[in-house]
Formats: sequence, C-alpha cells, structure tokens
Amino acid sequence: MGTTKKISAAIIFDELLASDIRKKVEFNHTSALNFNLNNKNIESGQKHMVIPLFDDAHKALDKDQYIR
Repeated sequence: MGTTKKISAAIIFDELLASDIRKKVEFNHTSALNFNLNNKNIESGQKHMVIPLFDDAHKALDKDQYIR
C-alpha cells in the first residue's frame, strides 16, 4: 500500500448527476461499509454519482498476503 494510514477509494462519475440515477447501483459494497450510501447505493450528499470501492485499502487488497 505504501502507507500505514487507512485509505479509502471511490469513483466519481463527473458527467453523471446523482439525481439522474433512477435504479439501484449493484456492486459488492462489503469493503465500503463506512461510506454513507443512499437507497441507490451511491454516496449521499454528492452532486455527481460516486461509487465507493473500499474504505480500507489494507483490508480490501489483503496486505497480509504480500508480507513474508
């Protein structure tokens, strides 16, 4: 990871307004439990559509498998 800090990641679709999303976005969000998602599975309070990837890079990318 290159860091000892907890790092989150998300994708912002800067040409898609969150208000334009009509259906629930389907993805495995078990690695993004600390994001505030609305009923469409996108981040609440954002102008554009934001889909979280993970809220802890070390857990999401299983850093322990690389340590020998």
